[in-house]
Amino acid sequence: MALDAPPGAGSGESQQPTVLPPRPANNAASVTAGTGATVFNPAIETTGDIVLRRHLISDEQLNMLAGENRDGLSEAFWAFVAGALGSAPSALESLYGSYFQKPPIPLTLVHLLEVIILAICVALGIGVHFVRSRRTQRVEDLVEKIKTRAAQ
Repeated sequence: MALDAPPGAGSGESQQPTVLPPRPANNAASVTAGTGATVFNPAIETTGDIVLRRHLISDEQLNMLAGENRDGLSEAFWAFVAGALGSAPSALESLYGSYFQKPPIPLTLVHLLEVIILAICVALGIGVHFVRSRRTQRVEDLVEKIKTRAAQ
């Protein structure tokens, strides 16, 4: 019988909710049925502590924690910048020779790969910078929320 169904629904007879043994020590949740009886539900388990512990942290510690960068996005951003700067001279020389020099020098496969590497490094660098700036903003917002919560 479903716990949210009214008594007697479906079978024509009135059924009472089954009351299972008391809640065990592994923090399994219990559900209150429509009749007010508490029913143990082994399918729902909580894994956290029953009592939430409050942690005290100073503003200096909070700012130090927010300033740490452990996600590796900064390193990836600078790697893409270095790749773009390293491939830029040869790629720009190839483009200049192909489009602005008279007579034009045709793009070979190597020149085309240089231009593609430059474009990929620039695109990925911009993408990583966008993601990194959003994460930094989220951390700063979280620090402000914690500071305002501590002031209350």
